[in-house]
Amino acid sequence: MTPSDRTDKIERFAQLSHDISTYMHVQMAHEWPEHELSMPQFKALVYLAGGRQRMGDLAGFLGISLSSATNLVDRLESKELVQRDHDRVDRRVVTCDLTEEGRSTVSKFWVIGQQRIAELTDHLSDDELDLVLRALDLLADSWKRSGRSPEDDLIKTDDLS
Repeated sequence: MTPSDRTDKIERFAQLSHDISTYMHVQMAHEWPEHELSMPQFKALVYLAGGRQRMGDLAGFLGISLSSATNLVDRLESKELVQRDHDRVDRRVVTCDLTEEGRSTVSKFWVIGQQRIAELTDHLSDDELDLVLRALDLLADSWKRSGRSPEDDLIKTDDLS
């Protein structure tokens, strides 16, 4: 394969990835408008679905400053999706966690996501679905071999909130 052929294939892969991602996100936005979440707010909810986190850890995960994370959590609190608490031992430490509404919101997202994936794969034969899974496994393995973690690839900016 020539370098030009490889470049063309990578560009095609990038376009297809973008198209699928756009389909997933646009469809979800239409079905899930009640909270009007920004992508950073949504990412914060997904991160907090793993359990209570320190504000500094949330800021680090999102790649934003602590003050930007505070503003983001303020907005999520106003939507009653997140609650903030001060550590009992060290009052300077602030943690945040999902409320019941926040947990319900994240669960709704996963259900909608599963439905979109089912729709995307609905017209694939079993062999075609196996091929897609093998390709995704290869991509996941490539990422692991790179030695990078998802957090390494976050965009570092304070403009996300």
